[in-house]
Amino acid sequence: MVDERFFTPNSPLSVENIASLVSGEIFSGDSDEVVTAVAPLHSVSKGQVSFLKEKSHLTSLNTQSEAVILTSRELAGEVEGTRAIIIVANPRAAFAKVSAALIQEKITAKDNRSAAVIDPSAIVDDTAIISAFCIIGANAVIGAGTILETGAHVAVGVSVGNNCKIGSHAHLQHCIVGSGVSIGAQTVVGKVGFGFEMTENGAVLMPHTGRVIIGDGSSIGANCTIDRGVMDDTVLDEHVMIDNLVHIAHNVRLGARSLVLAQSGIAGSTKIGSDCIIAAQVGVKDHVEIASKSVILSRSAVTKSLTKPGVYAGFPAQLSKDEWREQAQLKKLIKEKFGKG
Repeated sequence: MVDERFFTPNSPLSVENIASLVSGEIFSGDSDEVVTAVAPLHSVSKGQVSFLKEKSHLTSLNTQSEAVILTSRELAGEVEGTRAIIIVANPRAAFAKVSAALIQEKITAKDNRSAAVIDPSAIVDDTAIISAFCIIGANAVIGAGTILETGAHVAVGVSVGNNCKIGSHAHLQHCIVGSGVSIGAQTVVGKVGFGFEMTENGAVLMPHTGRVIIGDGSSIGANCTIDRGVMDDTVLDEHVMIDNLVHIAHNVRLGARSLVLAQSGIAGSTKIGSDCIIAAQVGVKDHVEIASKSVILSRSAVTKSLTKPGVYAGFPAQLSKDEWREQAQLKKLIKEKFGKG
């Protein structure tokens, strides 16, 4: 059920509309059947759409649901009790697209430039929404359709592209933000990093004269910190996804379509390839490289470069199969020495 205080239902879609939207194939059912809402598999019913990706989830589907189901070719013949089945390459990704077409989040931000502080030299597109108490510094640029929620601060010279969403009390400085970028509430982008040199009188902080560059289509969660570079830039390529509570240090390079999950920290001058997944609570040492298409499992620590794609785990991170083998041997030794329990 969609709570219309927060979300707005869009126009219904027919099965034929959905199949076209997701480049799917109607396996069974009436192409004119109309869908008005989305629902999880265990509660989906007539007039709603859900998805089935894993065979183990078949038992969650009511065999009399009369719903529309997005699924794979391998599973389509095992689905029962539906109004229609649509075969797609990736059921979850297809469901995301259908959900976005059927329901949209209500835009609560309203343009209230009279209650914001905007430097006269700033260029703010007429179609942008600038909420109350925002601050836009000298020579900043805000693109068409971009939304600044309450209290967002876009500092001197910062450029924000078209159709971006900058969350409440986010702070942007020394950065260039592409189009279609989302930055969550209270995230800080472009602050000085923790680059320093030790002397006999203590640590001397290095000046940070670089920037942060954020590629088109990227999404950064709430309460994140992304430091600007010392001399080179900190760069997030296109379609990077950053969870809440992530720290990315100075001069990091994060490749296209990579994901970083909550509470992870990436130290300075690290280079991470494209299509990587850095799971939750991972620590990555400074000046290391991680090969494209690598997966670092939760609570691992990357202490040296990982030059080949793979799934890594442990402290220090190594190929997960080696980590699990070592853990199994360790448990065996402990049991032999101390007995069961």
